[in-house]
Amino acid sequence: MNIDGPAPAQDTASALFGMPWLRVVEAEPEDDGTLTVWAVPDAPARCPGCGSPASGVHEHVAAAAKDVRCGGRPVRLRLHKRRLECHEPSCPVNTFTEPAPPLPPRCKVTPRLKDQAACDVTDRGVTPAGAARYAGLAWHTAHDAFAGRADQILDAPLAPVAHLGIDEHRRGRPRWRVNPETGSTSCSRTGGIPASPTCPAASG
Repeated sequence: MNIDGPAPAQDTASALFGMPWLRVVEAEPEDDGTLTVWAVPDAPARCPGCGSPASGVHEHVAAAAKDVRCGGRPVRLRLHKRRLECHEPSCPVNTFTEPAPPLPPRCKVTPRLKDQAACDVTDRGVTPAGAARYAGLAWHTAHDAFAGRADQILDAPLAPVAHLGIDEHRRGRPRWRVNPETGSTSCSRTGGIPASPTCPAASG
């Protein structure tokens, strides 16, 4: 860490942006209040067919996606990628796009923005409509993200029951019975879990 000279602006911006394998090259506030962040992939570019390094650049492609807010402002991520060439004679792949793991192909919304909307509903009690408005998403996008997160929670195994509630063992009208052979008194109810074979309340 260099503490004597100025900090590298691009590395600092990338660290604050917090999206692995992407390097921020520029950020520009727009007139509508949106913050546009320009980024490029910072992951190793190797051919998916043979694993060899790229041999050349075929063309440049751009992708745009909505991202989580920064300083209260909506963020529009613009990612510039290169379509690269592979010149290995035995490789069936001619061109490929350099990878950007945080932003899948044809993605219009970053996964972390969907996760934020889902967390707003499951953890903060915000309605899907409210989470969608804050994130700038369609209602069904926020709801689908919430449903996916809820399914993970519901599919998890339940913890064992430690205590019974009052409704589980004191619901219904009590019925007292005396065992003619032993003379002991027992009680039962019309619903819930049956009471203990001997009811302490009836012993007096």
